[in-house]
Amino acid sequence: MNKKSQIISGIGIDIVDIRRIKKAVETTSFLKRFFTPSEIKYCLSGKNKFERIAARFAAKEAVIKATGLKKLALKDIALIKDKTGKPSIKINNEKYAGLNVLVSLSHTADYACASAIMIKEQKLGVENN
Repeated sequence: MNKKSQIISGIGIDIVDIRRIKKAVETTSFLKRFFTPSEIKYCLSGKNKFERIAARFAAKEAVIKATGLKKLALKDIALIKDKTGKPSIKINNEKYAGLNVLVSLSHTADYACASAIMIKEQKLGVENN
């Protein structure tokens, strides 16, 4: 029987100036270019919308850094929340659908940051019974 364990195979972190995000959102098609419709709906539903947008943008950048997949489009990385509010990643690209990436987001009034950790399964060996 093959045993498997999980190992960290990559980490990424990103920090974003919320003023830069606010300017981009107000002057360009930034949201439609980088976010899914459900992410846009969520971000615009609260009073701290620019902080939410910035944190999610930082998370997408952190995922790219953790995975090393520079060809993965930011819009293909969707942040979703479970019923407790914990964020997680859903990859909307069949080529990379099996990735297991953990994320954490945080922000102040001025900056948002995110970290991402890519987890891979590793075979430990063969057990004979």
